[in-house]
Amino acid sequence: MFNKLLSKIFQSPKEEEEEEEEDLLQFQLVSAMDENTCLDCLELDGTVYESETIAPMPMHQDCRCVLVPYMKELIELDKKAESNGIHIPPSTRASKIGPIPENGGVYKFYLLERAKAMRSGKDGKELNSFLRGKLKNWKSEKRFQDQKKIIENIENNLK
Repeated sequence: MFNKLLSKIFQSPKEEEEEEEEDLLQFQLVSAMDENTCLDCLELDGTVYESETIAPMPMHQDCRCVLVPYMKELIELDKKAESNGIHIPPSTRASKIGPIPENGGVYKFYLLERAKAMRSGKDGKELNSFLRGKLKNWKSEKRFQDQKKIIENIENNLK
């Protein structure tokens, strides 16, 4: 990796552009993280596409999804650092309720459950009661222990 970095420093601008094009052959779909995001977009959030298989954007009217370059090298570099005892803090992304984990974490689960419930006809008090039950269960799940503040923010927005 270091040798590759050094070779990039000494490349001509044209060689560098060709190298960057090779690195950017994949894209990740990132959806907006709020209650206005449709179920289809939420389900596709985080999907990585080869450049040849990318659907035209926007995917539908009022779509707020974006495609961002996905670089496997960065993921591999993070894993290598962790295996060598170097802790790299997890990335976050913006949402209506504040910073959330890059993968959406518990807030994405909440939004998916909300969209599915609404699609099945739940609304008003029935929807809020259903969502409160989900949040209560998630509070006790080990995988969400570090996201209790996010769960509290979601609950506060349900009031």
